Amino acid sequence: MKKETDILAERVDASLFWQIFSFRVGLLDRRSLRPWVPDNAHTNLLMGIYHIPTASRLLYGVLDEWGLPARIKNPWVRTAPFAENHAPTVSDIKIEPSSKNPSSYLYLKSTKIGIFSGFASVSLDNDSNAAFGGGVSADFRDKKTFRLEGFYTDKELPPRTASTWFSKEPPLPPREFRIFGVGTVFSSPLFILAMDFANSETFAFGHGIYANIGVRFGGKTSRASLPWAVSFAGDGVSERYVGRDGAEPGGGFRYAAKFEYFGKNNALFRIGTNIRAGHFGGDFERGSGEFYYRFPVFRNAPVQFSRVSFNLTRNASKVPILDDYEAIAGLNLWKFRTFFSISLSSLSWSQAPFPYPLIDAASKWKSIKLSGDVSYRLRLFLLSAKTGYLIQDEKKSLWNLSLSSSLYRNHSRFTFKVSSEDLVQNFENWFMTVSWRISL
Repeated sequence: MKKETDILAERVDASLFWQIFSFRVGLLDRRSLRPWVPDNAHTNLLMGIYHIPTASRLLYGVLDEWGLPARIKNPWVRTAPFAENHAPTVSDIKIEPSSKNPSSYLYLKSTKIGIFSGFASVSLDNDSNAAFGGGVSADFRDKKTFRLEGFYTDKELPPRTASTWFSKEPPLPPREFRIFGVGTVFSSPLFILAMDFANSETFAFGHGIYANIGVRFGGKTSRASLPWAVSFAGDGVSERYVGRDGAEPGGGFRYAAKFEYFGKNNALFRIGTNIRAGHFGGDFERGSGEFYYRFPVFRNAPVQFSRVSFNLTRNASKVPILDDYEAIAGLNLWKFRTFFSISLSSLSWSQAPFPYPLIDAASKWKSIKLSGDVSYRLRLFLLSAKTGYLIQDEKKSLWNLSLSSSLYRNHSRFTFKVSSEDLVQNFENWFMTVSWRISL
């Protein structure tokens, strides 16, 4: 009887252990299918231990970042800092092959103590440069929350060489760099206010600052049921600011706004825009606009549209001006999920300081791209194919193709993919990507 009791206790302990912790290990590899040709193969090992109740984690691998560290990394390569995009700081393992070096990452989050909870994180790259983060959040009555977080890192930036003899960026020796950031978010069912501030200091280059603010009214969330939401955002970068990645994004000022309407059966209508100037008070030289509609979902419908969108962008910071137009449509055919897109790029020599594309006599087309994506789920398998055809003015046309198959289980995933970036001029140059991941 005692032996049976001991065995039962061990099973209970093991069951509790797997309910508290989960593990992930995997290998990502991308290389040419022609072994006799030298290639730039990318192989990434990933490992992770997760504490399920608090989302604490210990990771090793190439990381995806969210939150304050990502927002102050390089502001111009990210979308506008709307309040709803100010996610809490956390990182996870990147699940695509990457040429970046792996990092070690520790994230600890506390359970609630009254209305408060906190978190702390530290990451260590392959050069032993450490980055520290931490913060505290409070949950008040009436579903209101407040979060305050900070981030700090310092390291030695590698030397920079001039790309040409008359390069705009002069060569620089190794130099000390440090950056500090702080962010805060106040959230209620019908209102969100978020702000970030970052200060960088680079030897022989100087100080630089970045700041943003975002506000949102309304919204259809788990805490409120208004069918609409309006969001505004603005951010600015000084000329001497150096991002968390050590790059210099360049000065500028940006405004953004969007309106969303939430319909029945998960339908969504969104229209938005953002415009950017080289400095505060200057002419807006860059801009973009978006129209997006997600169709309502009807169960068991054999044929239905999933979404349509239209995007346009302009970069008038230099002549010739680059204008881009893109249209995307999604269509579901039984178990097939398809997306089709067409994009057009044109050059313009117009002198009008207007932030949106203008089609006039001074415009000349640069390229046209057609692309398609289809996927099909067959029990445990996900089969997909993607293709794109790029027609360029005075340049060779490019046709890319990729085929992939993924096997999903409860705790594992295996993916095999073959792809070619140019089927027209270089048919034999195929790449193979193999990845597997196990989670326990």
